[in-house]
Amino acid sequence: MSILHKPDGRGVYVYDMLDVPWTETGKPGVRQRAVRADRSTGHFLGLIQFDPMIAAGVHQHLGPATSLMLGGSLADYQDNYGRDTVTINPTGTTHDAISWEGCFFVARLEGATAYLPESGGGKGHVGAGTATFTNPAPEVLPALDFPLREARQLATSIPRLSRRMLFDYRIEKDDHRFVELTLWPDMKIPTHRVSALTEWMVLAGNAKVNNLTVPIGAIVVIEPGTEVTIESAFGCRLLAWADGPIQWSDGATLPDIYGF
Repeated sequence: MSILHKPDGRGVYVYDMLDVPWTETGKPGVRQRAVRADRSTGHFLGLIQFDPMIAAGVHQHLGPATSLMLGGSLADYQDNYGRDTVTINPTGTTHDAISWEGCFFVARLEGATAYLPESGGGKGHVGAGTATFTNPAPEVLPALDFPLREARQLATSIPRLSRRMLFDYRIEKDDHRFVELTLWPDMKIPTHRVSALTEWMVLAGNAKVNNLTVPIGAIVVIEPGTEVTIESAFGCRLLAWADGPIQWSDGATLPDIYGF
């Protein structure tokens, strides 16, 4: 793993994902660039790549999975998920998926994945195992999916900062948020403290967090309780997962930047 900046007690890690080699998952044709991969819980953050004409196998998500397709496409019985598609698989989602043309995407998994025994044990997922199961809600489609640009972009209380709400985890009984933030040129998000794990991926442009440069394609992990200042000289877009609200360091009562 290529760490651009060591945290030095500051609780901020920056990973250059463009410089990280793909590693094999154990399933032929599926690779990953992992920032976090906990095999005991199935929690994962990083990039996943499918070769053309590779199928995942029938599986059931035991926790929510959120992703953004960065290139290519992935298909299941609901739809074909192409580039710039946001996909949320709620807990209980049961499906198979195939990439006819190949694809790669950024994903955050918040639970294990069960595969039918005949699917080969799901070696392409962290924390996967085999189980015999049925679809708990066959009338419910397996994904909430939409083009990223179709999510409404709203101004925030911070000048030159806008937000797209992509997923509110309260339907999962978790008080988390999945958003896209746009930092317009020459803007700064005032100093604040994160109350829970907060993670980004820079989709375009570049940012600074606590004066650490975060280039395009990098993933940032901010540990709970860390105080940060975020800014961009020339503008950027961040895909962000926040597991809890922020507290403004100056005691201000401004609204939360992640939509809590």
